[in-house]
Amino acid sequence: MLHTIRLTLAIAFFALITLLFLDFTGTLHAWLGWMAQIQFLPAVLALNVGVVAALALLTLLCGRVYCSVICPLGVFQDIVSWLRQASHCIGCNQCSPHCPQSIDIPKELHRIDEYVEKLKQNTL
Repeated sequence: MLHTIRLTLAIAFFALITLLFLDFTGTLHAWLGWMAQIQFLPAVLALNVGVVAALALLTLLCGRVYCSVICPLGVFQDIVSWLRQASHCIGCNQCSPHCPQSIDIPKELHRIDEYVEKLKQNTL
């Protein structure tokens, strides 16, 4: 349930902040301007101690909420990592001839996938 809530909030924040950045007329800024103000770097540069303290407290209490829900770059990295998991390799070997280092990519992806699974299970 918490995972679903986090994903829903992350998608909503990512979509809204993207709309805010793409709004060249400034009409959305009145409604969504607060989203730009709660971003970490603008808050630090503006010396907004309240936002920085609130983000630090939120991180201490709830973990990486800022990186996984509020920060557009963090959400984008989560999307890319979900799309590019080593376990998604089907072993077709179409990538191996194109590798300039002659790496056996499917074999290495399988090795990485096994390593990640061991990390998840805490058996390393």
